[in-house]
Amino acid sequence: MYLPTCNLRPAFPATALLVLLSVLLCSANVMAQVSTGIAELDAPFTQFIEGRGSARTEALDTIAALERDDTRELLTGILSGDLMLHKPTGTVVRATRQGREYLMQSLDGSEELGSDSTRKLARLKVTNKMRSYLRNLIAGLGLRSANPQHRLAAINALMDTPDQLADETLVELLGSETVPAVRKALSALQARKQAVSDQP
Repeated sequence: MYLPTCNLRPAFPATALLVLLSVLLCSANVMAQVSTGIAELDAPFTQFIEGRGSARTEALDTIAALERDDTRELLTGILSGDLMLHKPTGTVVRATRQGREYLMQSLDGSEELGSDSTRKLARLKVTNKMRSYLRNLIAGLGLRSANPQHRLAAINALMDTPDQLADETLVELLGSETVPAVRKALSALQARKQAVSDQP
């Protein structure tokens, strides 16, 4: 009995499947670009929002190192949840909740962006570990400034809450400080930190 043979071909040749798989893998590693309306902040905010692990803390370090006038405000906004991602546009905005909507402002606060429903905005993901890192980063702003007066002001700002600064950071700063007045202030901060930690 004669049985006709079927010339079966795979729907996708093996090479095509390999190419498709490569494209998908590459796409998974490409970060969706986030917009902030401020050119120098686009890349670090994209890295913070789309990145993972140490890439996210590196992004925060980059933002802090820019030494913008609003650096503290930006980092505090991430920590508090006041900065959010407007999902339809991929834009980081300042958001204030009003009923079932959020009122939006541009990141630098110069422009009103209208409002949108709560489901269209997302808080920037901050884990407990990241919260601790952010608090320490915010506390340390100005401590590494090239201007001794800025360093001194940052130290004085920490006197009421010295526990916000990590012990290892304080030791590092003491070891590298060369200005006597600033070094004296750091020593006072260290003593204050010790006194607070000794309290029951």
